[in-house]
Amino acid sequence: MATGTVKPQQQARSFWFIDVDGEEKDAFVHESSLEEGVRIDGGMRVSFDLQETEKGLNAANVKPLSEDGEEEEGEEMVEEAME
Repeated sequence: MATGTVKPQQQARSFWFIDVDGEEKDAFVHESSLEEGVRIDGGMRVSFDLQETEKGLNAANVKPLSEDGEEEEGEEMVEEAME
């Protein structure tokens, strides 16, 4: 799995670009490539599967990373925050 940082956007859109660690090119990710309930935003660290296509790099199976670099567990993190 690759890691990177989601680039900030000027306005809300249904796609993002990820600055991929160790790569010169950014990866494209569309909201349809996110698992249900996963949300990403500019500046967020993420892990993902990197796919090379005719148009460039695509990110799939995008998951947020916690501050220590571990994948976050969506529902568990929400439950902990509510306690």
